Amino acid sequence: AITTDAERTLVVFNPLGRTRSDLVRLKTDLPPGDFRLVDSASGKTIEHQSFDGDVIFVASDVPAMGYKTFRVESIDKGPTTSPDTSPADNSVLENRFYRVRFDTATGGIVSIRDKQLDVELVDGSAPQQFNEYLYENFRTGEAGGNVWYRPEKARLALSAGPVARAMAVSVTAAGARNIQQQVILYEDLKRIDFVLSMDKSPSGMTLAEFARDGLKGKEATYVSLPFAVPEFSIHHELPGAVIEPYRQQFTGACTAYHPVRHFSDISNDKFGVTVSALESSLIEYGHPRSCPMQNNGWHLFDTNRDYPQHSRMYLYLMNNMWNMNIQIDQRGPQTFRWSMRSHAGNWQAGQADRFGWEIHNPLMTQWIDGKQKGPLPADGTSFVSIEPSNVVCTTIKPAEHNGSGLILRFVETSGTPAEADVALPLLGGIIAANETSLVEEDKPESLEVMDNNRIRVTIPAFGVKTIRVLQREFMGL
Repeated sequence: AITTDAERTLVVFNPLGRTRSDLVRLKTDLPPGDFRLVDSASGKTIEHQSFDGDVIFVASDVPAMGYKTFRVESIDKGPTTSPDTSPADNSVLENRFYRVRFDTATGGIVSIRDKQLDVELVDGSAPQQFNEYLYENFRTGEAGGNVWYRPEKARLALSAGPVARAMAVSVTAAGARNIQQQVILYEDLKRIDFVLSMDKSPSGMTLAEFARDGLKGKEATYVSLPFAVPEFSIHHELPGAVIEPYRQQFTGACTAYHPVRHFSDISNDKFGVTVSALESSLIEYGHPRSCPMQNNGWHLFDTNRDYPQHSRMYLYLMNNMWNMNIQIDQRGPQTFRWSMRSHAGNWQAGQADRFGWEIHNPLMTQWIDGKQKGPLPADGTSFVSIEPSNVVCTTIKPAEHNGSGLILRFVETSGTPAEADVALPLLGGIIAANETSLVEEDKPESLEVMDNNRIRVTIPAFGVKTIRVLQREFMGL
């Protein structure tokens, strides 16, 4: 248990092994009335904001794979936490990091300027606008019978508060009964969040009609992200590796769409952009194409390994292009979220891997009601910390093979061999540490234990290491 000295305490947990400052979103059990959040360690009041029915704030310096606490104090009249909302009169969303300009007719983005790097990030010559919803439908049963639809009209509304400012875009377009988009900037975080919520229209086709009519009625939805990065290279993460598509794919592999794990990055030696998508794991480069499958098994897969001419990215959100494993009708509410961040240098210098892991592993929260005493400190602490940041701990669990000690598993995420310094301050004294196989069989080499709670792990590029740790006691927890 965590020691608390307030009637209500918010615990913010960081699941990654490095200290970070990031967004916190409170969805449930919100305090009634006005309140303030106080950092238990510093005593500072933390700005918070009502946002879409939730409360958001930025928690700074949350310990590595550990927690930080905040006191919740009721007040008669709190600070202005609800954003001031008014119809957008100029189509610009801006903070100290970015200036984003919208097309008021379509809702698409025509410019994103990184104010720190002084670069334009949007390709204005692309056939689609940035963050534009695209809908494809095969009106005939033949190849080439596909028709592309773009937004018909849009309505914009700007909101701003002490933590974030956002542009809400209501879009009218084919393929959906309703489309709501949000573009969000944060006062203290260099990133842009995007949300697309849609009520997908029925496909209008039955299974019998699909079987009879070939391609007719097949459909797909996309979001276009045409970046302006000259002389670019593409890198995206797969399980256990980061690859450069096209150049590192074998002959015959599909190059139309790519399943991506935590991030995709388009960059050159000077700057680049990282995209991390939560619900849409298929990404296309260069131009959008659906590659449907005919009922006779013949498919239109693109296997061209020529590198894309343009630094354009497309999120492949939904489709019914195949006759297996995919619903033919995907009507109803759907929500897709993704984030982007521009950076100096290539994907490694810009720590694209770190950004992707943080987006996919957000800060977590837990309420504690009432005052209590426990073995864990009131302000916060770290359970596991790792240096350097390109080594991630993916597993901590009791040993299963022989029940002895704890098993920790580490992966390297940037393609750079590392000697990781791993601190486990709450283990109460490490007796021994050994590398094991994936099935927890001990290898002969033991690891050096330093200061009773630190070990050093050597890990190759994109490598995996499994370690058994034996300890005297585990803080009585």
